[in-house]
Amino acid sequence: PPSPTPPPSPPSPALPPPPHPPAISAPPPGKPPGPKERVAQLNAMFRNGRPADNLADTGVLVRQFDNLDDPDRRWLPCPPHLWCGAIGDRWP
Repeated sequence: PPSPTPPPSPPSPALPPPPHPPAISAPPPGKPPGPKERVAQLNAMFRNGRPADNLADTGVLVRQFDNLDDPDRRWLPCPPHLWCGAIGDRWP
């Protein structure tokens, strides 16, 4: 005889809303902001940024790849055994 069909899985619980609304509202779908609007958004983010646990509240963040990082994993800080590790207490 065929094996019985398992009962359907219960529906997934709804995700809770994010803890904070985004700092800048998204543009309507299909219509990206123009250059002036984008510059105004970036300037506002820069002016209003502050230390916060919510990334949207921190303003404008810049991470550049400048050889002050792990050469094999560029997203990590410089390891202590390399030359740039000597300044790791001042430059992450």
